Amino acid sequence: MFAALLLTLMTASSEVEVLFEEGRNYFISGDFSDLVEVKGTIYAASGFGLTIVPADLSVQEHIPTPHYSRKIALAGKQVYLGEGNRITEFKISTRGTQMLTTYPVAGKVTALAARKDLLVAGTDSAKIVIFSQGKESKLLGAIDAPGAVQDLFIYREFLYAACGRGGVAIIELGENPSIVRAMDVSGAQALTVAEDLLFVATTAADILGFSLAEPSSPQRKKSFSSGSEVVSLAYYNKHLYAAQGYAGYSVFNLRGERLEIAEPFRQGDVASILATKEGVFLALRERGLVRLEGKSPKELKVAARLEQNSPSVHTAQSGAFWAVARDRDGASIGRLLKGEECVTWGHAEPAPKKAAGVLLSGTYLYVADADRGASIFNLKTFPFAERKFDLNQPGTPQRFALSEDLIFLAAGDRGLRVLLICPCGPLQQRVALQGIKAADVAAKDSIVYVADPDSGLRVMVVRNKSQEIHELSIYPGVISPQALLRRDDVLYAADSIGAIVALDISEAKNPRQLSFAFIETQPYGMALEGSTLYVACGEEGVLPIDVSDVRNPVIGEFIETPGRALSVAASDDYLGVADYTSWMLIPVD
Repeated sequence: MFAALLLTLMTASSEVEVLFEEGRNYFISGDFSDLVEVKGTIYAASGFGLTIVPADLSVQEHIPTPHYSRKIALAGKQVYLGEGNRITEFKISTRGTQMLTTYPVAGKVTALAARKDLLVAGTDSAKIVIFSQGKESKLLGAIDAPGAVQDLFIYREFLYAACGRGGVAIIELGENPSIVRAMDVSGAQALTVAEDLLFVATTAADILGFSLAEPSSPQRKKSFSSGSEVVSLAYYNKHLYAAQGYAGYSVFNLRGERLEIAEPFRQGDVASILATKEGVFLALRERGLVRLEGKSPKELKVAARLEQNSPSVHTAQSGAFWAVARDRDGASIGRLLKGEECVTWGHAEPAPKKAAGVLLSGTYLYVADADRGASIFNLKTFPFAERKFDLNQPGTPQRFALSEDLIFLAAGDRGLRVLLICPCGPLQQRVALQGIKAADVAAKDSIVYVADPDSGLRVMVVRNKSQEIHELSIYPGVISPQALLRRDDVLYAADSIGAIVALDISEAKNPRQLSFAFIETQPYGMALEGSTLYVACGEEGVLPIDVSDVRNPVIGEFIETPGRALSVAASDDYLGVADYTSWMLIPVD
């Protein structure tokens, strides 16, 4: 069944379901992190799958995978994809790209290298696993590396492994591969070989060059500054190309001199760089691929882009319905009835221009459109939820809260908006409070709580028949709130310093701290089901916290998600996670 699914083509915004270790994934969006090239065709590790595009980036083919792919390697007509704790082998032929087999690996694959007779993987658990390739594949060895493996490069009969603080391990290949030397290069994280020189990029923003005249004992010949940290190195036609994350990329000659590029690139997170005769290609994580062209490396300019990204940024749940804010792809609505296993999907119509936040209440879907304002859709017309009310609003609308007949809208750097559906029908603004930053909002009767990341938790009151809003105080116990969640007389605040604060709001004007849970990572969103608070924690996944005794919360173990958990919603049976690169439905016990 899975093999058939793997060979199914799908677009980046498809509603095709892909199985992940923890649950099901929908709305797969590319996360391009590593590249190889075969005869003018680019193969990319792109999150949930292998993406194949021609050099002009005009079209794409996507082969979905159940695990998250971050690394890719090439050997002849074989492409290897490092996804989760395994490697998947694909064969390139005139009939297309076909999956052949998989190789289990202990730990997450963080680096790959291959040649026709060898396949090597490095892991986050500091293992280097080597397989022979040929008529029959077999495991040659699993070697303990001096640190988590960041990059690998095969040169002649030696393997070089960048191991972060552990330096560079040199492994002699053969029937019984083993480490013959560890090079003292702290912070080693990217490797390439150019004209018998091993280049090592470090976290200290240096690139070191070593002579490989004696491959088992490289001798340092040069070093130069890369200007900023390098995450990937490539060599082509007497030049080094360095991917440098949000700092763009750099080009150096082999003397270590940086070339002045006519058009510097600052348009995304450059995770990998690939230089070929077809051009220079940049993998920009969730922002896709870019091809650069120029008569010389100094004259490189953007010639083509592949941008098919529809991230899942926020989610909500109520009854049988789930809602997903999907940025430029609008808002999707899923219905999962009790006893059913498959989600039936619909969408808000007309589509919001840039859906940033969603709220489900009764038979309505509320959508915060960061480009436009606030819209309310009728779920009675599912699967096509028709827009019933709409109001343009300035700023970047992000989150809603409801209290009686009032709608509170957190509008980013344009503050807080108080809206009302008039008896005569239209949605109207009653009052606005500008000069503050509103990332999220919660309400209890006439008291409003605003998460202002710059100033703290603002406590406000609506007066004079909703015509006025006044600030009462800034609660001192929350430093930089990102998200709020209210349940009865308890307000939870997610603080970007890495904490969850529970407040007693039985006396709504005067919050009092009940507990402070330090979770050591940044929280982005929360959901409460029963006595469990679920916290979306970016790349760490989702953290469950037992709040049955709200004064003494018990922190659980992270639920792993493949992308960046930005928002979470919960029902009796499932978690819905807006994981940026997909929306996940995870069963809960």
